[in-house]
Amino acid sequence: MRKMRKARIAFLAAVCVIGLVCSLGVFAEGANQVTAQADASIQQGEGGYCYVYLDDLTDLASLTVAVHYDTRVLTVTDSQNQVECQLYDSSNQNGCLQYSYIFDGVGSNEKTQLFYFYYQINENAPLGNTCFDIVVSDAYTAELNSVDIRGSRCNISVSEATVMKSCYAYGTDRVSTSVKEEFEISYFLSDCQLASGAMVLSYNPELFELVELTKGGFLANKLVDVNTSMSGAVYLSFLSTEYGYDTDLLKVKFRTVRNVDADEAISLTVQELYDLDLNQIQGNGHATSIAVSYDEAYTEDSPAVLLSSAYSAETGKVTVAVRLEANSRLGAGDFVLKFDPEKLTYVSGEKGFAPTFFNLNEKNVEGGVLKFSIISMTDLTDALTLLTVTLDAKPSCADEIAAFEISGSGLTDSLTNGILLNFVDSDIIVPPRHIPADAGAENEIGATCTENGHYDSVVYCSVCKAEISREEKSIDKLGHDYKTEWTVDVAPTCTEKGSQSHHCVRCDAKTDVTELPANGHSFGDWYETKAPTCTATGTDGRECAVCHAKETRVTNAKGHTNATAVIENKVDATCTENGHYDSVVYCSVCKAEISREEKSIDKLGHDYKTEWTVDVAPTCTEKGSQSHHCARCDTKTDVTDVDALGHTFGEWFMQDETQHKRVCACGEAELSDHTFDNEADASCNICGATRDVAAETSVEATGSGDPGANTEKSGCGSVVSSGWVLIILMMGAGYAALRKRMI
Repeated sequence: MRKMRKARIAFLAAVCVIGLVCSLGVFAEGANQVTAQADASIQQGEGGYCYVYLDDLTDLASLTVAVHYDTRVLTVTDSQNQVECQLYDSSNQNGCLQYSYIFDGVGSNEKTQLFYFYYQINENAPLGNTCFDIVVSDAYTAELNSVDIRGSRCNISVSEATVMKSCYAYGTDRVSTSVKEEFEISYFLSDCQLASGAMVLSYNPELFELVELTKGGFLANKLVDVNTSMSGAVYLSFLSTEYGYDTDLLKVKFRTVRNVDADEAISLTVQELYDLDLNQIQGNGHATSIAVSYDEAYTEDSPAVLLSSAYSAETGKVTVAVRLEANSRLGAGDFVLKFDPEKLTYVSGEKGFAPTFFNLNEKNVEGGVLKFSIISMTDLTDALTLLTVTLDAKPSCADEIAAFEISGSGLTDSLTNGILLNFVDSDIIVPPRHIPADAGAENEIGATCTENGHYDSVVYCSVCKAEISREEKSIDKLGHDYKTEWTVDVAPTCTEKGSQSHHCVRCDAKTDVTELPANGHSFGDWYETKAPTCTATGTDGRECAVCHAKETRVTNAKGHTNATAVIENKVDATCTENGHYDSVVYCSVCKAEISREEKSIDKLGHDYKTEWTVDVAPTCTEKGSQSHHCARCDTKTDVTDVDALGHTFGEWFMQDETQHKRVCACGEAELSDHTFDNEADASCNICGATRDVAAETSVEATGSGDPGANTEKSGCGSVVSSGWVLIILMMGAGYAALRKRMI
């Protein structure tokens, strides 16, 4: 690790030397990203994995990825690198998990998993969203060019922990075996209060074969389905409507079928567990480690003489069967069965077939040796049981392993040709076999008048005090014993009957139940509880001195008291209409209305003014009107016409070249032609408008012979140039036109 850090420091130092190049913006093309993938939702106290990926590793020489997280919410407990590289370094502290890599620069262009880590949500973590923030730095190519790699965020929702009951399976932890040997695995459950569930027992069918499956007490009185038809698995499911008391689940016997050195496991998986209320129960299975050892004396593919053993808890006896596999071609042989005489006592041996000769030698059974010999005139080719031996298990206060060994000599076929057989031993666990003491009573529940009692008759071992047996015994019920005196069960009250009976001296039972009459009320004097009003009744009450029950009676209403009538809703009379008002009488106590009568007011008639009122004013051309008005309303009388006023014109003014105009104050206009004294008069006598008048001119020859030297005489005898005369005329005409425009 120290070398790795030195290499990384040297590499980063080189990067710093060329930092100027990076600052000039030399980056690898394309956008790359580091992403994280984790469960989107997780509960308090649960754990999960988060996987960190890089989109593209191509040409990448170095990279540092930091995963920041909130330590108040979760803890990162373990992480594993997943990418091949020259060097990598990792650290995890203060809420930051960091990986630094030095690559070979020839990476995949596909999405690659860099590393993964396991996180645990704190049990008291706040509910809501949290996240893993991915920050990327020190990303360079082999040419020390910076690579643009983006970070990302992975969001996680933390929810409240669900409390779930749990049940776990346990049993045999380890077994040692070899080829042809049988072994047994026992399974138990930590809780018997399961209503339904499923289990799968998995094993390697190339190493083991299923011999026998025995259901334990847990599966008693349950609907059970067991499927052993699948190679390498046993499927079991159960269903019940009530709980039992045993946790003993299964006993499964296997046989080892291959001669190898191997470490295997036989696993029980527990799933889909529910209680009677259909609450799901979390379950876990159990794995048994199987150590298979190689047997050098075992000849592959040769038939075997093998032992199988069993123990009966009911009889306390052990049976050992000596079995011969098929195709052995056995014709003759001497066999020796050995057992431990300190643990077992020989009882009997019974041959399992009818050979030509069979000899059972029991001389040394007290020393744990049983011999038997077989001679058959024909080869034995079928699988059969040669001998079944019965033994008594000696008393013991602990589990004992009873081991059995089988061997043979002089093995030939029926023609005395030598044959080869494998011999497979066996052992069995014999449970404790205690020495019983006298039975004692425990958990006694005495009998009652109506229910039987019971107690446990328990037998313990006189040596180790272990419980050997427990049997529930019954105690007959006692029957009732009633007292002679009466007991008042329910005391009578003022309104309810009571009762009395004879009670049992031992329990709450009673007989001769007799009714007691009610006592009746003891009322006091009446008192007012609600005063009557003008319209509503009142009430009086009284109370029983014993039970405080209340009784009421109704008192009559008082009735109204008339006040002086008042005037309401008055409408005054007019000239032409009568008026009216309501004469109302109220109660002087509660102010309620007692009566209401409408009264009339006579109309007033008109009152005309003496002065005239102009109703319509006359105009220049239209008549008007006037009348006498009523002083109280809009009525009028004596309507009289008022003569038209006639027009009142203003001054005359020029209208155009031929007429002049004047206008009345009402807007009416009057037109008239201009008036002149004569044809030489240039101004209208009425409005002063002007007009053009032609001037008289004479032209005399000057005699000078100059055509342009014409002259004109003026009225004053002066001679005026004809050119000036023309100018004057033109000026006069222009003034006249200007005056007309002004007018």
